[in-house]
Amino acid sequence: MAYAHAQGVVHRDLKPSNIMFGAYGAVHVVDWGLAKLLSTPSDAHGHVSGGGSANLTRVGSISGTPLYMAPEQARGDADAAGPAADVHALGRRSTTSSRTVRRARVAT
Repeated sequence: MAYAHAQGVVHRDLKPSNIMFGAYGAVHVVDWGLAKLLSTPSDAHGHVSGGGSANLTRVGSISGTPLYMAPEQARGDADAAGPAADVHALGRRSTTSSRTVRRARVAT
C-alpha cells in the first residue's frame, strides 16, 4: 500500500477478501474498482507523468465495505478519504475478530 500511496492512489476498499497471498508469500492487493487517484505522480526529475483523472465517485456517495471504512469514508466525504482511510481499513482488520466478521456478513 505504501507504493500505491506514494503514486497518489488510494484503494478505498481494503478488506481481507481483497488481500491475496501468492505461492511464495508475495502479497497482492486486488479489486481496485473503488481506487482513487489523488494526485499525479512525478518522476525523479519532477516531470509529471500521465494525465489527470475523472472523479467517478459522486459527492456524498458511500462506497466501500462498511465494516472496514474509515469515519470520513462512511460519512461520504470522498475528498477526505485519503491514504489514512486505507491504513484505517488495515488496522480495522487486525482488530476485528472472525466472529464479528461472520456476524457482519449475516447482517448484510
